[in-house]
Amino acid sequence: MIKYKKVFLILVFVIMLVLCSCRNSSNSTSSNSSEASKQQKYEISLNMDNYKTYVDIKSEYNGNSTRVYFDGTLSYAYYDNVVITYERNYSGVTTSTVELSAGGYAHWYTTGYGTYSITGVSGKVIYWI
Repeated sequence: MIKYKKVFLILVFVIMLVLCSCRNSSNSTSSNSSEASKQQKYEISLNMDNYKTYVDIKSEYNGNSTRVYFDGTLSYAYYDNVVITYERNYSGVTTSTVELSAGGYAHWYTTGYGTYSITGVSGKVIYWI
C-alpha cells in the first residue's frame, strides 16, 4: 500500500512539473509577440532630394543600346507606387516614366547613346524595424 502511495505521489509530482513547464513556454511566446509588436513602421515619401538613398541606379552601354537598372537599396522594404520620370536626350528630348516593382526593381532599354537625367520621383518606401 505504501508503495502505491509513493508511485502516486511521484506521478502527481511529474504531472505538476510538466504543467509548470508548459506554462513557462507559453509565457516566453507571449514575450516574443510583444517584442515583435514593438517594431516601428517607417513610411518615406520619395522625392528628388532623397531617392538616391533608397534607389540605386546603374546603366550599361553595349554598342548601340543602353540598359538602365533600378535597384531598391532596402531588401526588406515595400516600394509602394514608386515612379521615376526621366528625360532622354538622343536626337531630341523625350520624357518617359518607369515604375518600380514592390521590391524596388525596374529597368529600361533604349537604342543609341544619349544623356539621361532623372526629373521626378514619387511614391513611398515602407519598412519596419
